[in-house]
Amino acid sequence: MKKRILGTILSFCMALTLLPVTSFAADDTESGTLAYLALGDSITTGYGLDDSEECFADLFAEEIGAAVTVNAAVDGLTAAVLVDALTDTAGTDYLTYLAAISAADVITITIGGNDLMEAFYTVMTEIAAASGVMVDAETIQSAFADPSGDNLTTVSSLLTLLNASDWSAYLTDADTSTAFTDAVAACVEDINNIAAAIKAVNPDAVIVVANQYNPYQWLGDTYENIALLFETGVVAYNTVLAFAFKNLGLHSGGCLQRVCRF
Repeated sequence: MKKRILGTILSFCMALTLLPVTSFAADDTESGTLAYLALGDSITTGYGLDDSEECFADLFAEEIGAAVTVNAAVDGLTAAVLVDALTDTAGTDYLTYLAAISAADVITITIGGNDLMEAFYTVMTEIAAASGVMVDAETIQSAFADPSGDNLTTVSSLLTLLNASDWSAYLTDADTSTAFTDAVAACVEDINNIAAAIKAVNPDAVIVVANQYNPYQWLGDTYENIALLFETGVVAYNTVLAFAFKNLGLHSGGCLQRVCRF
């Protein structure tokens, strides 16, 4: 039974990049026998999708024939916050997570994207500062959220500056910045701790952890270097993630770009 579940999951994940991703509530269906728990961030909540579109968790539940699906994802959730929620026994959400994990046969996790984006914004404040422009991470985040809308008149010069800057060293040079490398290391540690916390409650659950994609690919038409900055960082993160899991004897497949199975 478990081998069949894994085969279905990995087959689904290999095709996931071709599918649309919406929000949905906990749902009981009549078919299937599996209990499915979806943890993570806006990828799993389906942020930005309309009611006619199915989100990641909907599609995954359909593919594995889940009889019970609980979507416990939260928009903007970071890996560090999820670790706290799963391990802080005095926390307000701990018992809710405990019950959902105990009942699950399959658990998916989409996490780490917000952690990485925070690090990217920090790196870009440093790039701007090197050119004599002092700006905070919140302003840069706002610029990316709406670069062609109301923010255009106030941030276009900032985006142009960032796009023209030599940013390559900021991803790897510890003498320049450790924001990104620190975020990668912290995310990998947090995901390991998340998996350990789940296994401590439900050692039989199949856990699928999706890696990250570049949420700013659409910037490439106007701000090619900024888009490439994110792409380079995401690839580096996914490489570290896959290597860390391989060393732990874990298996991987393709989901988003890759999944790691505990």
